[in-house]
Amino acid sequence: MPDQTQTLFTHGTDAAIRDLVLATDWSTTPLGPVGSWSESLRAAVGICLNNPFPMLVMWGPELVMVYNAGYAPILGDKHPAAMGRPCADVWAELWPLLRDRLVGVLDGTATYDVDLPLLMHRHGFDEATWFTFSYSPITAPGGEVVGVLNTTTDTTARVLGARRLTALQGFAGIASGRHGDSDLAAQAAMSVLARAAEDVPFGLVYLLDPDGRSAHLAATTRGPVPGPVALVERLPSGSVADWAWTALTSGRRTVETGMAGRLTGLAPPGPLDDEDVDVAVALPLVVAGQSAPVGVLVAGVAPTCAWTTTTWPSWSSWPGRSPPWSPTRRPTRPSGAARPSGPRPSARSPGPPPRCR
Repeated sequence: MPDQTQTLFTHGTDAAIRDLVLATDWSTTPLGPVGSWSESLRAAVGICLNNPFPMLVMWGPELVMVYNAGYAPILGDKHPAAMGRPCADVWAELWPLLRDRLVGVLDGTATYDVDLPLLMHRHGFDEATWFTFSYSPITAPGGEVVGVLNTTTDTTARVLGARRLTALQGFAGIASGRHGDSDLAAQAAMSVLARAAEDVPFGLVYLLDPDGRSAHLAATTRGPVPGPVALVERLPSGSVADWAWTALTSGRRTVETGMAGRLTGLAPPGPLDDEDVDVAVALPLVVAGQSAPVGVLVAGVAPTCAWTTTTWPSWSSWPGRSPPWSPTRRPTRPSGAARPSGPRPSARSPGPPPRCR
């Protein structure tokens, strides 16, 4: 391996990124072999590779990328192929947004963005993310700008966490109140959930009838305004919607995919999302002191977010331990329904997904 490449690293450089840089045939990239690199390029790359904070160097008119170990996770599936490739090729989905910023930096003006929303395609789907980052010009000894230094941090978890904490606080306010009618309480809860449409595009609550053999649609995030598709008013209905009834009677969360063709027009609002909702989750609703579900929440999952069985708890694990529409009359267990079994979700579970995949 060339001695010139070895000298880019210090003793503490991450081994994996070191091996990647050493294995890259730089002579096939616009940067050329490492032995031909200018002192400015070598210095910038050395600072980047030996820094634990996520950093990226983009060099030359092609803005060829050289990044460190901290930046690699940001690339997702684009790593390790992104090493030595132009930024416009690697971040093609972001290029219309990044291009104007980079043009200004190449003219000598640094940029700084806080919690900038970026729709990345790095894990096989369009993912909503937020980043705080700066672009700084790298100059040659003569003063001309020859590259860009990107220092960045992924703030997605914090942005989503704050957004969802606001929703949870709204639910807590409902839980602290008194509702003589469970349907009215469910409607109050759905009015709170409607304000979290970027995460949960739609929600429907079905509550058990007094005989426990059926459930009625008690509330939706749409409110009284008719939606683009007819909703199932009762469960079981003998239709595809009965997967929600199964979740209610079994006491287990259920996921349904392929919803886009059946629930068109329910895409979440905002500049990041332009797809129909394709995944919905049915979450059994329970009250304190009662193990059998009293209803079920059907919640749509935003297409730019990931669903996992560990990040969507049942309502029993939310603060307060009971849903905000605790009924004054507890329905009986549905006929033939099995008692919930298996471990309950942790009481520390944070609610909706803490991050988009």
